[in-house]
Amino acid sequence: MAWKWREWLSPLLEIFEPPLDSLPSDEQVRRILRDVSRLKKPTHYDLTRAAGQLSALGQPAVDPLIVAALSSRSRFAQQVAAEALGLIGDRQAVIPLIEVLKIETFEVAVCAARALGRLGDERAREPLEFAARFGSTRVKEAASEALSNLMYAAAVYPAGSAPPHS
Repeated sequence: MAWKWREWLSPLLEIFEPPLDSLPSDEQVRRILRDVSRLKKPTHYDLTRAAGQLSALGQPAVDPLIVAALSSRSRFAQQVAAEALGLIGDRQAVIPLIEVLKIETFEVAVCAARALGRLGDERAREPLEFAARFGSTRVKEAASEALSNLMYAAAVYPAGSAPPHS
């Protein structure tokens, strides 16, 4: 059995990393997503906590999160990035989240559907309807819920006004 020195040394090297809040937002995004990607079996709490940390970064985190949602090799990082984009509420994430919705990993597609529902943008209606018809069971449920959020937003907020995001 080969000695896995990186697994042993990696936690020691992290001791010497600068504190997370001292880094620029794009570096914070990379580090949080890296930490999520390293988890072998992250719990729902791990993913939710990471999404909360990323959403707290706000607008400066949107561009790195879009890149991560579309291109990360870790499905956990993609899930967290999609959830965080929905929590931040920036509408420039709609088109990338529609692309993420098409990803075959159902966990990632579910997170993208939830995020699109939170954003409440009409551009997501057709892809969500498609996912609600042809996705896996969990994707169908998430897409249906997102569509109901879109219908609620359309009924409550007249055309041209956007729902407030917290």
